[in-house]
Amino acid sequence: MPVHIPRATDVFTPNKFPTYTYVSRGERELEVACHNALMTPNVCLSISGPSKSDKTVLLQNTAGDENLIRIFGAQIKAADDLWALTLDWMASPNTTTTGSTNTATTSTQGVGNVSIGAPGVLSVGGQGTLLKSDAEAASSTRTFNRVGMVAVVREIANSSFVLFLDDFHYMEPELQREVAKQIKAGIEMGIKIAVANVTHRADDVVRGNPELRGRVQAVDLEFWTEQELCEIGRLGFPLLNLDVAPAFIASLAREACGSPQIMQTLCLQLCFRHDVHEKLETQRAVAYDQSDLRKVLEIASTMADFSTLVEKMHDGPKERGQDRNQYRFKDDSTGDVYRCALLAMAESPPRMSLPYGELMERVQSVCRDKAPSGSSVTAACTQIDRIAGQLAGLQDGRELQRALEWDRSSEVETLHIADPYFLFYLRASRKLTSLGKAAEKEGTARLL
Repeated sequence: MPVHIPRATDVFTPNKFPTYTYVSRGERELEVACHNALMTPNVCLSISGPSKSDKTVLLQNTAGDENLIRIFGAQIKAADDLWALTLDWMASPNTTTTGSTNTATTSTQGVGNVSIGAPGVLSVGGQGTLLKSDAEAASSTRTFNRVGMVAVVREIANSSFVLFLDDFHYMEPELQREVAKQIKAGIEMGIKIAVANVTHRADDVVRGNPELRGRVQAVDLEFWTEQELCEIGRLGFPLLNLDVAPAFIASLAREACGSPQIMQTLCLQLCFRHDVHEKLETQRAVAYDQSDLRKVLEIASTMADFSTLVEKMHDGPKERGQDRNQYRFKDDSTGDVYRCALLAMAESPPRMSLPYGELMERVQSVCRDKAPSGSSVTAACTQIDRIAGQLAGLQDGRELQRALEWDRSSEVETLHIADPYFLFYLRASRKLTSLGKAAEKEGTARLL
């Protein structure tokens, strides 16, 4: 039987299960925690984690994909929608009609000895007696309207089905409170319910209804650490006879923004960069090289195109009247507070959450001299958040993943980058550089 020679695309797989480069992060413990929560009466399972941290995959592995009734937060416009959408998933009709028919049987009875004759005929003293059904049957019908939670309880309570409410954070706070009340009632009636949230909104369900405290089992997923991401390269490159310098692998892991998918992409692009498409016959060493790294990052950034979003954030909202203040930045460009905010996000090291204090430190660090005020930066972040929401849009009745969110509801205002691909694009592509040059030319043209 021939030995399979792995190709680079077999070893590094950004978009499918990594057969050769699977890294265990204790998923078994997470699955057990999810299973125990679902089996515990009157408990709601809450799974939180960053975008693309496999929250849905975890629940699929635990409960079985065929048992998941998946509803998205953006689909819910009123509290009762939770149950209506569940019934829709089950293809339950809006009304049900039941009927019954009563049929009377009559016979003619004679006198004499009884014996069995032809089917349906009795022989009584030599005379045949016919058994027959009354041709006029009495019937009745009743019509039932399906009624929210009651109908769902009737269908799936105490069963293996799990009502999975994904993206709970996409609902407005007032609606979250109403839905949280429905969740409490549902678990008390025997419905298995799980909700999913991004990390910084992990406690939205309990905040929506404090009476759920003690009835919510939290399972938290985290971004991958650089050490975990390095393991992908350590496992994969030797299978192709590539000896990649540990410093190079560490740099790839640092730029992957906590995402195993991005790390898989970077490792694959490094193989392509060195014209390695399948296992080499002899080992080849790849030393750490800064220009080599830069090229791999640029190529990989084309797999995560956020050009339109970055352009709109860089421009900011259209305003009438006085021009915005301009600032000089350490990359030798000039721009307003919106460029400043994007440069601050792109600073090293990559961070998925920037509390106000850290954000302002970065703002100061990217400016050559004068920097925007705190109020100017927070106003810009508010507008950037609005732009991110506008470009997220809707697909299949649910809001697409927002690239980032400016969270003003927490004790400390924080800029959360929800999609690691957005931060990777911001850092790895040349988009910010090209936008800075275009703005410079435009400014020069206005002066002339």
